[in-house]
Amino acid sequence: MENDFGIRLKEARLNKKYTQQKLCDILNNNYLSGSNNTLTRNAITMYETGARKPNYEILVALSYALNVDVNYLIGSSNKKHSHIVNNAYKTLEASIQNLISQDNEELSTILFMLINNINDTLKVKDISINTLGELNDLIYEHNKKRVSK
Repeated sequence: MENDFGIRLKEARLNKKYTQQKLCDILNNNYLSGSNNTLTRNAITMYETGARKPNYEILVALSYALNVDVNYLIGSSNKKHSHIVNNAYKTLEASIQNLISQDNEELSTILFMLINNINDTLKVKDISINTLGELNDLIYEHNKKRVSK
């Protein structure tokens, strides 16, 4: 496709229910403040129509504001949230490693197998962000109950 970036940008913006102006405001206030870059609604229109391409700083800011991967936006990947999944996985893995370090052999064995299964799953296919979040919450609640005893 000729304008993958523009199409994907517009799709991501609409998924967040942002108008072009709201996206500009979010970018200018949260991601580009203090930088040499400021955006106008017209710039977003030009990006979406393919008349103009953003510089690297604006591209990264768009990625953060719209919560999608840069590679997805530019059309080199179909994975919208790979950076989010990787960050969630790292947080989850750290929580699991913390539990493994505790002196409970049965729990340690189960968690070690879980880490390996998640690792294998991530290598084979995408894992749901919700699944990682639920698992992380479960581990957090387990730790909270254990500490309060």
